[in-house]
Formats: sequence, C-alpha cells, structure tokens
Amino acid sequence: MRDCIKKAYAKYGYCYRVGGDEFCVLLKNSRNEEACSSQFESFIEKKRKKYNYLPSVSYGSAMLLTGDIVSVKDLADQNMYLNKKKHKQQQ
Repeated sequence: MRDCIKKAYAKYGYCYRVGGDEFCVLLKNSRNEEACSSQFESFIEKKRKKYNYLPSVSYGSAMLLTGDIVSVKDLADQNMYLNKKKHKQQQ
C-alpha cells in the first residue's frame, strides 16, 4: 500500500506512516486531492488484480482551514469511516 500512496501523492505533498496500517498525506495544494485519490485507487486496483488477497482500503481527507490539526484529523477519520461503510455496502 505504501508504494501506491507514494506514487499517487508524493509529487504533490508529504507521505507519512503514522502507525500500523495508517498513513497520513499532507498535500501542498488541496486542488490536487481529487486527482491524487483517483490515481491512488487506480494503483490499488492494479495491485488487487495481481494479488487477490489484498484487503479493501478506506481513506478520508479533510482540509486544514484553521490551525486546529486535531479537528482536521477527526474530520478525515469521519470521512474514512464513511468511505469504509460505502465499501461494505458494495460487497
């Protein structure tokens, strides 16, 4: 997964592993988020075709509009859980 994240996002920001299977990406410009996430999904699907045992991947994003990083992280987590719920409904 890490290589898919780096290939999709590193050109536009900074990619960090924050623990276990959790990663954080800080984009320099939020306008790139949609293109990066689309590219990330494409990379994951290519890997899944090669390795059918890969788990599903859920992610969430949020913009830093204030200086409150905790609120941004919480919003990104909420969005990730919505994404996870969407994946479960599609199965």
